[in-house]
Amino acid sequence: VLCVCCVCVCVCVCVCVCVCVCVCVVLNKGSELKGDIHLKPTDYEATDDPRTIGVADVVLVCVKGHSALSSVLPGLHSLVGPHTVVVPLQNGLEAPEILSEAVGKDNVLGGYCKIVSYIKAPGHITHESVDPVIGFNELYPHSSSTSTSTFASTSPQQLSQRVSQLKALFADAGVLVETPADLPAAMWSKLMLISSISGIGALSRSPIGTYMTMPELSEQVLFALQEVASVARAHGIDLPPEAALNTHRYLCQVAQQRPGATSSLMRDIMNGVPSELDWQSGLVVRKAKEKGIQVPTHFLIYAALLPQELKAQGLANDSTKAASASRDEDTLANNLVKNDS
Repeated sequence: VLCVCCVCVCVCVCVCVCVCVCVCVVLNKGSELKGDIHLKPTDYEATDDPRTIGVADVVLVCVKGHSALSSVLPGLHSLVGPHTVVVPLQNGLEAPEILSEAVGKDNVLGGYCKIVSYIKAPGHITHESVDPVIGFNELYPHSSSTSTSTFASTSPQQLSQRVSQLKALFADAGVLVETPADLPAAMWSKLMLISSISGIGALSRSPIGTYMTMPELSEQVLFALQEVASVARAHGIDLPPEAALNTHRYLCQVAQQRPGATSSLMRDIMNGVPSELDWQSGLVVRKAKEKGIQVPTHFLIYAALLPQELKAQGLANDSTKAASASRDEDTLANNLVKNDS
């Protein structure tokens, strides 16, 4: 579903690309969207045909997982012009690269979001725990432009004009924004947190207030955090030595404040629907393998949850389809067999 958001349309055309159970509700002109804000039908426009929108200034890509992202790539071309800014907000690390291959690196920023939310009912999104934040910045060297476009670029050595203007746009709408100078480190930090709590939560089928207060499970979370930090550093990412421990302390605080919080991956696993397993612990396993690093906690998470993931994708008994589900040369199953962990 492609929504022209009311909070941005006064300054630029901002298109939010999302796929969820709210599709039918959003496309129904009499429907309202509820969450931290309440949008009336007159506050937004929605369509399932991007050609009806035309070129946008900003495209927020908010779909979850590789399959959903792949499904929206063909429709992006009609939204993206020479100066369109595309901001992916997916978990993991791979969305910017996938989008860059589809629409060009010059159009794509790196991005992420921090929020705990779930669909309470079609059109009703419940936000709980932590203040929601959107983070983005330049990820690729971007050539300067003499265009007068709203989001024309400046020197990549400083906060670009388009990033500065987009940050101000969100701030004016009341959205908390981060523009980290070291965006790769910020994205790996997000991966470190979300993959660890998602994996342990899914394995234990318990909320954060349970697994962070049980010494046996809390220790596994710390192990998982440390593994991601080690892999990140092996890939040249500047994560401080105390990154894993500080994140673990933060999670202990969240467990006290919001003990019932769960990750979307855990909820998807429990509901038997496709999840982001391949983009979280699966990604950690692949990145570790590239550097010959052992990640036993994430490998166990990935291996233990993979049969259910393949079943949810309808691939459990079809090796041919299972092979095509992986973006890598190896299939998901072969990744497990060939991994040296």
